[in-house]
Amino acid sequence: MAKIQLKYFLRRLTDIILVQSLCVLRFILPRSRFRQLQCHFYSHMGIYVEGTPGFIGLTAQFDTSGKIEIQEGAVISEGVIVLTHDYSIVNAQKAASGSSPGLPFIGDVVIGRNSFIGLNTIITPGTRIGNNVVVGAGSLVTGVVEDGVIVAGVPARPIGYTAALAEQAQVRVPNKSIRLPNRHARFVSLR
Repeated sequence: MAKIQLKYFLRRLTDIILVQSLCVLRFILPRSRFRQLQCHFYSHMGIYVEGTPGFIGLTAQFDTSGKIEIQEGAVISEGVIVLTHDYSIVNAQKAASGSSPGLPFIGDVVIGRNSFIGLNTIITPGTRIGNNVVVGAGSLVTGVVEDGVIVAGVPARPIGYTAALAEQAQVRVPNKSIRLPNRHARFVSLR
């Protein structure tokens, strides 16, 4: 048992050192090269990255007890936590019967193509997020989120559709400039 804990500790320490290195390299490397390096790092952690994600925040945390799949164009904001294991079932079994096999629930997580995961969202084990989904900031996502849905809240519930959001965003107001929230805000290219 101590050998497994030491192995886990050393792997986690390596991951922390690599994340700190990525933080420094983000300012040195061109964006495209940095994204390639970031994808390679997440693959090293055991996360399957299909294609190139739109963005993965450096403070996002991934529990690699189970399989995590991030598909092409997905955007994962800062502070997102993706969990693949849950020990609450073990504790419930101990409380109910006095004993438990001690095995946690492990569920794979899939984040679909062109989906956006908002700031500080928590994704629970076994969650499947479809393609073109928007998850509001601070949400707790469980279960299956269908393609093209906007979800938000704790727990996350459908509040709209991405097709309707895209239609609203395409409405142009002639001869109007867009005001940014403050003098420090700016538009940037993610590609």
